[in-house]
Amino acid sequence: MDLSKVEIKNSNTITQEERDAFMERFKKACKMKGMTVAYLQKELGKANAYFRNMGYITPVMARQLKQYIPDLNVEYMNTGKGEPFVTHEEKSDKKDTVPLLPVSAQGGSLNDFVMQVHDYDCEQIVSPIKKADFAISVAGDSMSPEYPNGCTVFVTRIYERDFIEWGKTYVLDTRNGTVIKNIYPCPNDDSKVVCRSVNPNYPDFEVEKNDIIGWYLVRLQMCLK
Repeated sequence: MDLSKVEIKNSNTITQEERDAFMERFKKACKMKGMTVAYLQKELGKANAYFRNMGYITPVMARQLKQYIPDLNVEYMNTGKGEPFVTHEEKSDKKDTVPLLPVSAQGGSLNDFVMQVHDYDCEQIVSPIKKADFAISVAGDSMSPEYPNGCTVFVTRIYERDFIEWGKTYVLDTRNGTVIKNIYPCPNDDSKVVCRSVNPNYPDFEVEKNDIIGWYLVRLQMCLK
């Protein structure tokens, strides 16, 4: 999947004819891979009509789709140009880039960020790892020294109903904003998780699972020396 060829579109200006054509191409590609659009929407945590309402695949969604259809030709899905899948010879050797979430957006919801902030509004940085969805700057010293103030973390969205690696570092997208913490199960209460800082000066706190919109596992940390 060549992410450099993902065309930026706007779901507010796309025509119904373009939406219908996109859905026909996308449904056909899913069927060829032995799956349905409904299955992908469920796995990705999206509403039933997500792809039909969008009418195209965003650069962020293209990265998430890679784990299900690695050779999907997003340019074909969005424009009808080319073939449904990328052949071995056509695959790009360009390094993957991911959007760097602005610090100002961290006070809100990552979910809102994905839906409302276009990739071209963000700085794009090269990801040293595969399957990263975003890069996020860490603010504050609660996760120091492991994640010092100003460092950048690369994160991948995970689906908590499948598997949670307790004790790992996550960026949690909550109704009250985003936090980066080490996550543990809450004793005697399955409806909550315990958020723990690396810096011992910050106490643990609990978050209701129902208040968590998205879970993002920290895959890599980079810091300027």
